[in-house]
Amino acid sequence: MKPRAETLLLFAHFIVITTSATNLTIGLILPEDTKYDFAIPKVLPAIEFGLDKVKDSLLSSKNITISVITKDSKYSDIYGPLAAIELYKQVDIFFGPIFGFGVAPIARYAPYWDVPIITPGAPDVNFKHKSTEYKQLTRIGAIYEDATKLVKAISQEHGWKRFGMYYHSFIDTSKPKSECYQQMWAFHEFLKNEYPEANKDLWIGKFDETEPKKTNHTELLLDARLNVRCKFEISCGQAAAAVSNVTKVFSQFCSNMRYWCVEDSCIGLSLWFW
Repeated sequence: MKPRAETLLLFAHFIVITTSATNLTIGLILPEDTKYDFAIPKVLPAIEFGLDKVKDSLLSSKNITISVITKDSKYSDIYGPLAAIELYKQVDIFFGPIFGFGVAPIARYAPYWDVPIITPGAPDVNFKHKSTEYKQLTRIGAIYEDATKLVKAISQEHGWKRFGMYYHSFIDTSKPKSECYQQMWAFHEFLKNEYPEANKDLWIGKFDETEPKKTNHTELLLDARLNVRCKFEISCGQAAAAVSNVTKVFSQFCSNMRYWCVEDSCIGLSLWFW
């Protein structure tokens, strides 16, 4: 999913309307590598399109110029913050980074720099603390709390009380926490607040998708079935194919989630992410 030009256009309008400055500079901190959806070569044209629209509708009557400075974040929690430190005195607003661990230190410094941050990333549950650490951060993408709201609604509808989690987590502890781990953390926080008793008996299965031979999925899935006692799974990935009793498959919700359901009624819920 790429940032929509309409969103960028709307925000550019807001900047123009609310500022008294004559020169505005956007600091775009994203990876250059196009293997990422939010890469500079993919995002910059959308920003330029939005700015062209603003120039036609607003800037022609105001003596305002808007420019963009780009820095390669390398999708890194090191290079992203370093780029912000290099740019913060030159820019009026940051677009990006995307990577949560790269956003966090920048968002903490932003109130002291007085430079707001707009990002379609940083979906982690911790970024919701706007009154303390992340006062200048605005997230315009999907966030993990939204997935927990869906789980809550489904669980209440069917009366599910038992839960399990099955997700990708790096075996190498020197690597940062995986995105799947961050998704599961939001779900874990949800369980603590909404189902404290179920949280005590929570089943957890982990695997490293970068080292597939080190995980016996069949054994883990059988263990999950025994402990969660459910034939309904929410899954992101290929290992769901190992579940032989899946008889219906249908897709809904967001771009990276699929729901797998069977004919039988369920008393629990397994959440899978990888």
